[in-house]
Order: sequence, then C-alpha cells, then structure tokens
Amino acid sequence: MANPLISVLIPCYNIEKYANQAIKSITNQSYNKLEIILLEDGSTDDTKLILESIKKKDPRILLLYNETNQGLANTLNKGIENATGDYIARMDGDDISHPKRLQIQLNYLINNPAISVVGSKALPINEEDELLASSDITYFNSSTLNATCYLLNPFVHGSILAKGSVLKKYRYKNVGSEDFELWCNLNYN
Repeated sequence: MANPLISVLIPCYNIEKYANQAIKSITNQSYNKLEIILLEDGSTDDTKLILESIKKKDPRILLLYNETNQGLANTLNKGIENATGDYIARMDGDDISHPKRLQIQLNYLINNPAISVVGSKALPINEEDELLASSDITYFNSSTLNATCYLLNPFVHGSILAKGSVLKKYRYKNVGSEDFELWCNLNYN
C-alpha cells in the first residue's frame, strides 16, 4: 500500500488557548496524506469558532460536533466511525506533535506488519513551551506488554498510530481509563 491515508482524531473540549498550535503541528507534518478529524465536544469557550476558522484553511479537515459534552470515549468512537484512513492517529487538542511523528510511526507499522499500535513518550511543556522534564525511552515488545499490561499504561494516548481496522473492531469503552482498557483488550485478543 503506497502512501496510505492516515486519519488523525483530535478531540477538542475547551482548548481555545491551544487549538491553533496543536492543529498546526498536525497540518504541518512531513507525511501529509491526512484526514484530520476535529471532534468538537460541546465546548463552553470559543473552541468551536476557532476550529471553524482553522477548517476553512485546510481541505483535509473534517469538523464534527457534539452539541453537549459526550466525554472522550464516545467522542473518539464518533471519530473512528467517520475515519476513512488505513491508519488512525490520536492527538489531544492541547498537544504538539513532532513534525516527523506520523512518518516515523507509519514507517514502523509498515515495516512491522504484525504490530497494530505504536506510540511514543511525551515531553511535558508549560504554556511558554518550556520543557518541564526529560523523558526516558521505553520499548514494549509483546512479552513485556503481556507482563505489564495491567500494571501500567504502555502508551501516551495522544501519541498513538494504529491500524484503522483494529480500532474500528475494538473501539473505546466508556470507563475511567478508556485507553488503558483498550490496550489491555487488544493485547489479550
């Protein structure tokens, strides 16, 4: 599959301060065959207006609305239902992605077809974009994941790229830690 489409799900709830920079970090990715799905989840600030303005500037953007806040799991499932990409990426509306993030993750999944989900660590920054802490790199192979799945969350949720077919099959459940539950479910199926 040459140049597969990646659907990027970005749930947005009261992120008016971060929306422009977060979404720009996706629209400016080195890999640009993207479908960017902004999921406005009933914000009470000016998030909706900002997202509508951003959408006008990029035809790859699909903007979906929840009239009231539906929560992360329900909102992400709505995004998955509407995603048409071969792969689905996650990003939070207050995060910033490395410019080569999607290309690196896609290359890894293509070169390792037995792998369904990849993710990365995250570096915390403050509102002035100053680094707050360093990050150690942790690698999880299947045996490590099996041994630790119920003890710790193996992925930073907003950093994952997954095969679209996998997320469409398993979906998120509306539980306290929807991503952790999904990774454990994927690991044991």
